[in-house]
Amino acid sequence: MRPCPSYPGYFADVDGNVFSSNRKWADKKLRRLKPVLDRGGYLMCYPCVGGTRKGIRVHSLVLDAWVGPKPNKIMLQNCSRVEARHLDGNRKNNKPNNLCWGTHAENMRDRDVHGIWRPNRGEKNGQAKLCLQQVRQIRAEYRKRSHKSGLKYFAERFGVSLSQISSIICGKAWAAVEAAMKAKATP
Repeated sequence: MRPCPSYPGYFADVDGNVFSSNRKWADKKLRRLKPVLDRGGYLMCYPCVGGTRKGIRVHSLVLDAWVGPKPNKIMLQNCSRVEARHLDGNRKNNKPNNLCWGTHAENMRDRDVHGIWRPNRGEKNGQAKLCLQQVRQIRAEYRKRSHKSGLKYFAERFGVSLSQISSIICGKAWAAVEAAMKAKATP
């Protein structure tokens, strides 16, 4: 069990539990804080910081105790954000050997590696008006400034906006779906 330097009076153990040593208690024993799930699926507890209760995710307290305080942005390749990373992808596993500080980009790579976040892209998106076959057809048949295969023609034909057709042709829209299809096709 180690103390959390950024949160005096709080401790974290090797199993990812957080304890409090409130000086007001007569027996002066450490008491385990009961974590609750937040909306994101992370465990959270409410230690008293500066006289007020503050909601803090358990992984932040465990990292503070076992690794050290949250590093500033300059220490981690001048990144935009410093975040706690769960190395196995399990948000409820707050053991010190499963946690580390990292950049937002590293956290997003972890998310993709563990398959935690599967975006609703392309046809899987509930608001998609086109299917992959139609997108491929638009890209194959499009010709600039043509009356029968220009932006306006495809927009009217498929019931989408001119800007949507333009984004499809330029590769801005449906790019991730195309890339995924190509990745699956190559052995």
